Amino acid sequence: MFSQIRANTFTMLAAALGLGLAAPAMALSVDAAGQVTDWGNLTPFSQANGTSIAGGISSFRGNNVSAVTYPGIGAIPSPGGTTGEKFDLEEVHIRNVGDTVQILLVSSSLFERDGYFMGDFLLDTDGDTLWDMGLVTRNHDGVNAGQLYDGITTSGLQVKSGSYYNYPSVVSQIGNGGAAFVTSGLAIGGTSPIVVDTHDYAGESGTKFAEFTFTVPSDLDGFNFQLAWGCGNDVIRGFHVMDRPPTPPTPGGAVPEMATALLSLMGLTSLGLRRRR
Repeated sequence: MFSQIRANTFTMLAAALGLGLAAPAMALSVDAAGQVTDWGNLTPFSQANGTSIAGGISSFRGNNVSAVTYPGIGAIPSPGGTTGEKFDLEEVHIRNVGDTVQILLVSSSLFERDGYFMGDFLLDTDGDTLWDMGLVTRNHDGVNAGQLYDGITTSGLQVKSGSYYNYPSVVSQIGNGGAAFVTSGLAIGGTSPIVVDTHDYAGESGTKFAEFTFTVPSDLDGFNFQLAWGCGNDVIRGFHVMDRPPTPPTPGGAVPEMATALLSLMGLTSLGLRRRR
């Protein structure tokens, strides 16, 4: 698998980040209007799910916009005061400058609630639908919070009372048999401390924020991702296209014909993502 090949190659990735993204602050800033000012004044629930917005930010929302009905809970999204979900992944926002990636997670709970744990941020970087990299959200199973791992193995939902590990309709929404946690892998560095903060957001008090900053391989064009609660109550999946400068044209190179260009575009679209070699 490509991730095994990458493992040795990327071990030497430096942890130096300053590639254009501001260094993680001690706290995130949310103004009176509920906008996350550190992220270009992101406004709660203002972005369509799975879209890219100004500044190269990809935005994704939880089951606020899906028809998921969880056994015993229903589909009650936050915000909703006391009626909102206790385990609700509100939004995930992703941006990058070069190889440095930042993720902003907005959630009702971080990282543990009533014995249930937030899953890890899983990445599929080669388009084979298998999770090959993972950013760990808390210390567990010998892996460390804030660390990026390559060539990972994963475990599924928590096997305990109240979890949806034995509900096929829920597990089927979560990739690779309900994979939620990284259990092993090669630490490839390039991470920084997780920034965690609490604010009133979209009328809901005590909303939790977490910001992750890490470095990815320089040949990565994009990645599929998944973040789920360990009980299976909520999941956000999506695809982020890396914002990279265009490749300079080859001097004297021929301009492709329109038909050739269209076929190339269609091929890239069908693949979803690719790795530059």
